[in-house]
Amino acid sequence: MKKILYILLALFIVGSLFSYNYYQKIFGTAITKDYTLFIHSDDSLLDIKKELESVSKSPKHFYGLLLKKVLQHQNQEDMF
Repeated sequence: MKKILYILLALFIVGSLFSYNYYQKIFGTAITKDYTLFIHSDDSLLDIKKELESVSKSPKHFYGLLLKKVLQHQNQEDMF
């Protein structure tokens, strides 16, 4: 029983380190200044991308996540 607990604990620690590293790679050094981005309903993806380029070292990460969210949202609307 202890062996299983230790294995689960080790997997949790490794998973946590991997998640933290991935999060830092995307968001950690990408932000160059304190900024709040407001997205309006009439903003296009290109408008948002231009805004991100002014405040981020690597806007492609944010743009990729934004595009993924938009596609998920569209798929959910298609379901109903």
